[in-house]
Amino acid sequence: MRLPAFLLFLALLFPLTTGANAGWGDIDALLGAERFAGPAGWVTLCTEQRRLCEPPSGAARAGSGARRLGLLDAVNAGVNRAILPESEPPGADVWRLSPARGDCDDYALTKRERLEASGWPPASLRFATLFTEEDEYHLVLLVETDRGTLVLDNRFDEPLPLDDLTRFGYRWIAVEDRDRQGWRLGRDALAVVAAVQARVVPGGVR
Repeated sequence: MRLPAFLLFLALLFPLTTGANAGWGDIDALLGAERFAGPAGWVTLCTEQRRLCEPPSGAARAGSGARRLGLLDAVNAGVNRAILPESEPPGADVWRLSPARGDCDDYALTKRERLEASGWPPASLRFATLFTEEDEYHLVLLVETDRGTLVLDNRFDEPLPLDDLTRFGYRWIAVEDRDRQGWRLGRDALAVVAAVQARVVPGGVR
């Protein structure tokens, strides 16, 4: 779900139009060496719709000019408004393109498709899983640029720098490989998962 409006201050702290030397963070610096097949829904998606997981083309890092950032803004906000938030039943993990209602993976997949259809370099787009500041499991779309990693998140209508969300409390679990053939764990993933589990008591109440 999107956060209340007052929390959108994150988007104002480090606006995307800052100086050319400003960095937005690098997700690769937060990853370890261990790889795995990927989230269950992603594995099913790649099995049933193989074209969505073929090795991507284009630059691994996109430019960050005003026109490109404007496209990111439009796609992120447009998809956030087009899909009504709806959680899946416990244990379900189905990734869908452009559903009327959906959860975080549906938003992220739809954004990737719309960006690619608009000419965005596919190789610069990667999915990532994380725990939010409220210990909720979540998935977003990462955009690798020449200034660092931006995050397209259904909780925010503005693309946000990776570093901002990390400071806010996002803890990164795993990221899709650039070739879309698997995923890579964050270097602190196991510790993060263990800490979250320790805070959850039977019944799911923290």
